[in-house]
Amino acid sequence: MITKTLLSSMTEKESKLAYQQIKKKKDIQLLASNGIESGVFIDDTTLDPFNLFIGFASNQGKVCKGQYGKKCFLFPSGNSSDLTRIWIDCREQDDIKFHINSSGQYYELSNDNEEHDDKLLIVLLHCPDFIQFSLYDGSLPIQKISHLFTTSSQASEKIKTIAHSILNQQFPGLSQYLHQLEGEVYEDQ
Repeated sequence: MITKTLLSSMTEKESKLAYQQIKKKKDIQLLASNGIESGVFIDDTTLDPFNLFIGFASNQGKVCKGQYGKKCFLFPSGNSSDLTRIWIDCREQDDIKFHINSSGQYYELSNDNEEHDDKLLIVLLHCPDFIQFSLYDGSLPIQKISHLFTTSSQASEKIKTIAHSILNQQFPGLSQYLHQLEGEVYEDQ
């Protein structure tokens, strides 16, 4: 992803998170996609290759975007290709927070959100050496966030199955779309 695109129109809070991530070397991750380009930055590392799925739903609509097999995607394809940035703040392992800038709207999601809300965030990051699955479900009364990371290939396959099941339930037809995309990837090779 072009850095200029990735960092465009950052909020003040996002600028502070970027400073903490880059200059202070804090455990903050940045995952971003607009359906045309995608990028993943963990610590000082730009990851490549990776598969990234960012599913976000609220009362304003829902969209899934990311990168699958070196191809960026936007699902459903009629959605806007606005940038979605997810900052995963892991500085406190017991209190992980998600900061989201999606289509110009900024959200901070954490277990501290006492009120029920309609937001659902599903993030799956799959790299050759690890898998990471993050979930926020605002409809839950407590423990709204789950964040899993493993290097175990056996656990990775199970996490992938769970994540894809949830994504396909929230975004009907996504698995078929990814299957088509996978075929295009193999044709390009």
